[in-house]
Amino acid sequence: RHSSRVGRLTQQSAYQFLMKCFLALLSVYGAWAFGPASKTKTIYIVRHGEKIDGNKDAATPELAHEAQCLSEKGWARSYNLKSVFGRGSAEYHGFKTPDAIFSCNYGEPLDCRDRHGWFRTQQLVAALAESLDIKVNNKTGFQPDLCGMVWNEESKAGYIDHKASKQAPPYDSLIRKWTEEQPSCTGEKCTLNGKKSCHVRGFGPQKCDKNGKNCDLETRDDDGTCCNADAAHKMLKKLKQQDVNTILVGWEHGNINWLAAALSYQDYTTFMKTAAVWPDEDYDRVYALHYDAQSLEFKGIETQLQQGFDYPSTVTFGTQPAKAKVFLGPQSYCGAVAESSMDGTPDDGYPDGTPYTAGGGVAFPGPPLDRFQPVPGTKGFTNWYGPQWRGPQ
Repeated sequence: RHSSRVGRLTQQSAYQFLMKCFLALLSVYGAWAFGPASKTKTIYIVRHGEKIDGNKDAATPELAHEAQCLSEKGWARSYNLKSVFGRGSAEYHGFKTPDAIFSCNYGEPLDCRDRHGWFRTQQLVAALAESLDIKVNNKTGFQPDLCGMVWNEESKAGYIDHKASKQAPPYDSLIRKWTEEQPSCTGEKCTLNGKKSCHVRGFGPQKCDKNGKNCDLETRDDDGTCCNADAAHKMLKKLKQQDVNTILVGWEHGNINWLAAALSYQDYTTFMKTAAVWPDEDYDRVYALHYDAQSLEFKGIETQLQQGFDYPSTVTFGTQPAKAKVFLGPQSYCGAVAESSMDGTPDDGYPDGTPYTAGGGVAFPGPPLDRFQPVPGTKGFTNWYGPQWRGPQ
């Protein structure tokens, strides 16, 4: 009788233990599936990935690095974001999985767009967005016409110098002509047909030191916000939605701090007193802006976070040396994939009819192309939607 009672107690204890395990697992699943009642909402900002190293001095000039699409390294970074921000892995890296994704629309004809019509900012978030079944919002950017503004004429010379001087013909003349044709006005805070103006990327009258050297055209920082403010407004409006607690933004490097200033409800000068300078060689950094979940009151920003994919040792991480990680794949002058997992149908092959592969499977979203941009007047030139093949066809 005693042994029977002990057996019943043992069975009862085992049952209670299993129930506790089940309830614990259920609570974990519920938190994963529906999300905890968070008191904080977050917007992450990342820069587009590494770009193709175009050779503008080639016999047939290529679109130079400044305006190129993602390289193989950049696409590897894109896929790595699935482990940084994806479900089941974001928490491990100290991040949250996004409920919505935005990418910067460059709004001009020079910057590379791939066969999907994606700029490099959308290329960066593409793999993550696909895995989360999220449609990327690529309707916002910094160019004035994206939000009903016009150029201040003072900024055109700097923008042309920044974009055209780094390109070979015909790309240099293309962006020069396009910039010159943009609606503009002259004067401090001028308007055109009721539309406000701005200095794109902060370009203004050239300023030099007392010796006439170290000249700089990026001299109008306060007025360089342009459509970054409108983009911030749309992102914050999205963040107000009950089902959106986290947003990921892929943005253009030169405009990140203007966007972040607008998202933190600050003017650019005030923001830059405490913000980090985002180094040119740094593609790994992450900004995290935090808000009260109910009021969207701005709580603060973290500017020293890392994806941990490839971080140059030359970049300081706060007051500490950067935790350098080296990408093991090709580092330069790369961009095309020699093969893809497309099904090899005629529409999916090279121009000569050779299929990418004989098999099927999930298609790699990166460009089946090389480092060229189609040239106007040649076969294959279609609205500058990025380098298509191994050269102008």
